[in-house]
Amino acid sequence: MHLINLLKLKIRRRALYVRTAGWIIFTRLGLSLMSFNAFRRILHWTVRVMPGAACRAKYTPAEITGAVKLLARSLPGDNACLVKGMAAKALLDRDGYTSRLCIGVARGDARLDAHAWVEIDGRTVIGGPGVRRYRRLMYLDHV
Repeated sequence: MHLINLLKLKIRRRALYVRTAGWIIFTRLGLSLMSFNAFRRILHWTVRVMPGAACRAKYTPAEITGAVKLLARSLPGDNACLVKGMAAKALLDRDGYTSRLCIGVARGDARLDAHAWVEIDGRTVIGGPGVRRYRRLMYLDHV
């Protein structure tokens, strides 16, 4: 997404995209600078201390996950499934939705493939349609 296109958006959508970009960048930096568990604790604290639902317009899960997918493609760097999943989970939690971050593995070509995805009520909202091939190793109800 280019800056010119961002400025043409309605303010509500623009606010969602700026907020989402911040969470994707924060998540990518956090995961690159510290261990998964250490960053997860910081992310959990951040989500708890700065709840989003009370102070801004509530977005639907489809709006949140759509923004995460779009901006993860648009922002530079490797915004892998774990970055997208953790950022989406944080945004969903902040807006009051109950979601689950799932991490699983599948047998690939002579190796194991890992993947992360987010579910709401057992339905995958981010992470792609191919998550059924992965065996769930863990899930997190709280980031």
